[in-house]
Amino acid sequence: MAVKEEEKEKTNEKTVVYSEMTKADSPAFQWFKKILSFFFVVIFMGACLWQVHSLRQQGKQLDQNLAQLEEQIEEEKAKELEIKVDQEYYQSEKYKEQLARDRCKLIYPDEILVNILK
Repeated sequence: MAVKEEEKEKTNEKTVVYSEMTKADSPAFQWFKKILSFFFVVIFMGACLWQVHSLRQQGKQLDQNLAQLEEQIEEEKAKELEIKVDQEYYQSEKYKEQLARDRCKLIYPDEILVNILK
């Protein structure tokens, strides 16, 4: 007899009149919550993918900028080396002698200066 009473209580608990259900318990509202959750996840994943795509584009741009800057560094190092070589030449005795001969028309005591006019 106790078993039958328990079964009756279980069946009584399961039967719910539709008018007694709250709005949150209705199958349509449960379905709506699932669809809303699905769309939220899809929109969130789309935003994440968009962000990843834009970060990759930004990374490519930064790599290009880095390559350009490294190229500029190499060019500047080459210019610096050229300037250093020129500076050594301008400080040398050979340059000073050539400058004195060309601009000041200076010669050594045992040389003869010849000007040819055109």
